[in-house]
Amino acid sequence: MTSFQFIDTVHPLYEGERQLRFDVLLSTVGLAKYSFEHMDAASYHLVAVELVESKETVVGCVLFHPEPLRRRTGRLFQMAVAKHRQGTGLGMKLVQALETRLAEDGFFTLTLHARAHAVPFYERCGYSCVGEPFHEVGLEHRHMRRAIRPLRAIAFDCGGILAADCNYTMLFEHVHQDKVPAVKAAIDAEWDKFKLDSTYPTQLFWANVLQAATLDPSDWERFDIALVNFQTAFWGTFAIVERLRKRYPEIILGVVSNYNQSWFEAIFVKYGLASLFPDRSLVVVSCDVAAAKPDHRILDVFLARVNAVAAGSAGPIPKDSAVLIDDKKRNTDAAHKHGMVGLQYNAAKEPSGVLVSRLRELGLDVSEEGVDPL
Repeated sequence: MTSFQFIDTVHPLYEGERQLRFDVLLSTVGLAKYSFEHMDAASYHLVAVELVESKETVVGCVLFHPEPLRRRTGRLFQMAVAKHRQGTGLGMKLVQALETRLAEDGFFTLTLHARAHAVPFYERCGYSCVGEPFHEVGLEHRHMRRAIRPLRAIAFDCGGILAADCNYTMLFEHVHQDKVPAVKAAIDAEWDKFKLDSTYPTQLFWANVLQAATLDPSDWERFDIALVNFQTAFWGTFAIVERLRKRYPEIILGVVSNYNQSWFEAIFVKYGLASLFPDRSLVVVSCDVAAAKPDHRILDVFLARVNAVAAGSAGPIPKDSAVLIDDKKRNTDAAHKHGMVGLQYNAAKEPSGVLVSRLRELGLDVSEEGVDPL
C-alpha cells in the first residue's frame, strides 16, 4: 500500500527522497548526488511511501518552490518515481495530491521545466507548454504552466486602476498655503459623505470645501467641471480588460468603486466604460449601496450580483475565485480577509506590464499578442 506524506529536510524520509532523486534524475545525466538542493529548505516536499520489509521506503517524490517575491505561484521540480513504480499512475497521483494542497494554501498557478520526454506526461496532468524549447543539464526542456484554481470573477477599482483618482489641482492653485490643511480636511470630510449617499448634492460638497478655502461657494461649477476634465483614463488597463473579455469569456468582469454618482457617471460615459462592462448590475458604486471599501458589504453586493449573473451556469461562485484589483492596500487586504483574492496595483505609478505579471500569477495570460508571457 502506498501512502503520501509532506515532509521537510529534517524528516527521516528526506534521505530516501534524496536518494530517489539521485537514482532517477541526477545519475542518469551525470550530475552529482546532491545537486539541485539549494531550494529544498524553502520548498514543499511530497513523498510516496511503501512498506518494504516493514521499513518505510520512498518510491516517489515531487517538490514545489514558491516564488519568493510572489504569493500565488511557484515551480514544481524534482519529480521522480522509482523504476518499478513507473507507468502505474503514481506520478500523476503525486502531482494531483500536491496541487490539492497548494490550492488549499492559496496558490493559483504552477510552472515547471519538463524534460522533452516528460512533456506528454505533464500534458496529461493538465500542463501546457509556454515559449520555445531550451536546454538544461544538457537536455532539451520545455517551460510548462497550469492554473490549479479557476477564477470566476474580477472586480476592478475605478480610481487608480481604470482612471486617475480625483485631482484637485485647480482648486489648490487658488488656495492660500495656510488654508491647505483645512481644505484637505474639508475634502476628506465631504468625501466620506459624498461617496456613501447618491442623493448628496455635488453643490453642497463644493460649497463646504470652498468655504474652508475662503473661496466663493457660488463658483462651485467651475471647479467641478475642472475636476471632471482633469480625470484621465489608464488605457493600459483598458487593453488588459479587453483581453480578459476576449480570452476568458467565462470570467465575469465588473467594477467596485468608492465614488459619488455624478463624477463616476462622467468618467463612465467619457471613456466608454460601458463597452468593457456592459452589464451595469456588475458596476457597484459605493454611493448606490451605502457602503465603501474597505467595508466588506460592498464586496458582498458585488458577489451577490455575480452569482445572480452566473445562476444556472457553473454553480455558486466561491469567494476565493473572485478577485478585487485595487490600488489601495487596505482594500486588497479587506478583500483577502473576506475570503476573496486581493490584487494590489497602481496604474498611476506602475506600468501595465506589472498588472499583466500579477494576473499571470493567477493563471491568466493577458500579455499582448506575440509577446512571450514568460
